[in-house]
Amino acid sequence: MAATGNTNLNINSSSWLTAWTVIYPGTDVVTAGSMHFVSDAVLAGKYGDVRLYDYTNAAVVAELLDTVTGTTPAKWSQSISAGNLPAAEAIFEVQARKSVTNGGQWNLRSFLLRE
Repeated sequence: MAATGNTNLNINSSSWLTAWTVIYPGTDVVTAGSMHFVSDAVLAGKYGDVRLYDYTNAAVVAELLDTVTGTTPAKWSQSISAGNLPAAEAIFEVQARKSVTNGGQWNLRSFLLRE
């Protein structure tokens, strides 16, 4: 299983914004093991947050906080706990925001969800 998104979404809000929406088939079909994304900050030293959110069940599946730090595109990865995944099909959203602690404008360039 692989779900991908590719865009250049400019994040300049401290509220969660939906970057991509994907239908996850559920652990009865496949278990997602990790999420990966590429991003860069507009100004060095500013941070961004990314999370995988289960819209159907109103639950956070995985999140990376205070990650986007440099002006050069970089890859970030986070494993996903099987206990956070629904057994049945669900709508997942990739959400992003400026970090609450030291947020700055940044770009979310691509996303990958894989087994």
